[in-house]
Amino acid sequence: MKKLQRKTPDQLEFLKKFKQFSPVIDSDCTMNRICRYIESIDFGIRNVVKSDGNCEIYKRLMNNLDIEIENDKRKKIINVFNEFKKTSENLAATKMDNKINKDTLDEDLQRSIQLAYENLKDNLYSVCSNLQELV
Repeated sequence: MKKLQRKTPDQLEFLKKFKQFSPVIDSDCTMNRICRYIESIDFGIRNVVKSDGNCEIYKRLMNNLDIEIENDKRKKIINVFNEFKKTSENLAATKMDNKINKDTLDEDLQRSIQLAYENLKDNLYSVCSNLQELV
């Protein structure tokens, strides 16, 4: 619309409002040129998503369509997971408060994390009968 020689009053008003309320500056700066270049490239993402090459992945993810989970079981799973989140966040906070260098991970913390995941797995298996039902 910007390139039209003759514009209607509505088009002029639209362009004026667009320029006034545009969240970015339309200039020829380096960042804008890079963005325009990236936007002009067709990465072919649509072709990748629609390809049949990932058929095995879809089968694995969707193989439990016939499994129905009761509402009370779903609530139990959510409660177990929320409890895991709470305890793991508390564990991380208390372990990391005692450490001076927060970039390192000591063996005690790694064991605690592993134990928390094992407890989560055991608690979830006590609610559900198998892995497919859990997924």
